[in-house]
Amino acid sequence: MATRVTQATSDSASAPAAFAVSTTAARAVAANSNRRSLTIQNTSTETVYIGYGAGVTTGTGLRLSPGDALVETIYTGAVYAVATGSASIPYIEVA
Repeated sequence: MATRVTQATSDSASAPAAFAVSTTAARAVAANSNRRSLTIQNTSTETVYIGYGAGVTTGTGLRLSPGDALVETIYTGAVYAVATGSASIPYIEVA
């Protein structure tokens, strides 16, 4: 039996946005209880580390090397970031 997959039409994507990241951990994307997905792409030349708490470090965060992307489909809390230098990182949120 074949399974048909369809995309919900009620999703609302935010306009592409960006957050500033530096060598000091900070909130990158606010919590959103309606979030269905969040895509973050590291288009910078810096290495970015993503975490789900304010204490994210270059040793504990999920590493996003230049060109890497993260797609989150479950987590609705705040996302934090720290990097090896200063950068502007684009993201799109679907709620």
